[in-house]
Amino acid sequence: MTLITEIYEGGLAEKQYPSFNVGEGYYKDFFDVYAQSEYGIYQRGQQLRYEVAFGCYDREQMVLDLGDDVDPVDHMLATERTFVELMQLVKGASPEDIHIGRLAALVHDIGECMHPSLVKKCGAVVGDIPHGKKTPEQRAAEMNVWDTLMSECHGKRLSESDTLQMRQIVTHEARKELGEPFDAAHDTNSLRVGLRAGELALQALRAGDTQNERFEELRTIGTVVCRVIVGNVERYAQEFILPDRVLTDGEALFNEIQAELG
Repeated sequence: MTLITEIYEGGLAEKQYPSFNVGEGYYKDFFDVYAQSEYGIYQRGQQLRYEVAFGCYDREQMVLDLGDDVDPVDHMLATERTFVELMQLVKGASPEDIHIGRLAALVHDIGECMHPSLVKKCGAVVGDIPHGKKTPEQRAAEMNVWDTLMSECHGKRLSESDTLQMRQIVTHEARKELGEPFDAAHDTNSLRVGLRAGELALQALRAGDTQNERFEELRTIGTVVCRVIVGNVERYAQEFILPDRVLTDGEALFNEIQAELG
C-alpha cells in the first residue's frame, strides 16, 4: 500500500495520490501534509473555534474541556472521524464517496488560514467567521485561500475530479450523496460540543462554581450552540442513524441545559 510519506520520498510534483482503495495511514498522512506545514502550524495558533462568538476563558483548558473540535486545525480531523462514524452506519455507501468525503473533511477549513504570506498571495484572509455570519465576499476570499493552499500542499497529486468534488463539499454545492453526510457529520460534532459545554456548565452550577469566566462561556456555548444547531441535526436525523442517536442520547441533557442555564 502506497502512503503519502512514500510519495513524498519519491518526488512531489507529478505522482498522484492513490484513489479510494487505500489504508488508514493514508488519511493521517494526508492530514499531516497541511497540519505540519507552515500554514497549518500558523492556523493552529489562531483563535479557537467558538472564540470569536463566545470568548476564550483559557486556551488549553478550553481544548481540554471541549475536545479537538474547538482547535482550528484538529477540528478538521474531528470532522473526518465523525464522517467515518456516520458513513459506517449507511447501508450501501460508496467507497469512493467515503474516500472523497474523508479527504474533504481533512482540509475543509484550510481556507480560514490567516498566514501573513496569504494576504499578498490571495488579497484577503478571513479566519473563522461565526455560524451564519459569513458574507458572500468572505466566502469567496476563503475559497481563494483554499484553492491556493490545496495547490501548494497537494498540487497535481490529486486528480482534478477529486479536487473538484472536495471543493464542492466545502462550498455546499456537492451532490446529495457527498454533501449531506459531510454536513450531517459537521453539525453533529457542533451539537456534541454544545452538549459537552452545557454538561460542564451544569456541573459547575451544581457545585456553586459560577463566579468565573469559564462558567459563563461554557453556559453560553451550551445554551446557544445547542439551540442554534439542533434543528439541523434533527433534519439530518431523518436520513442518518448517527445524528438520531446523538439526539436521543442527548435529549435529557439538552432539556436540562435549556431549563437550568438558558
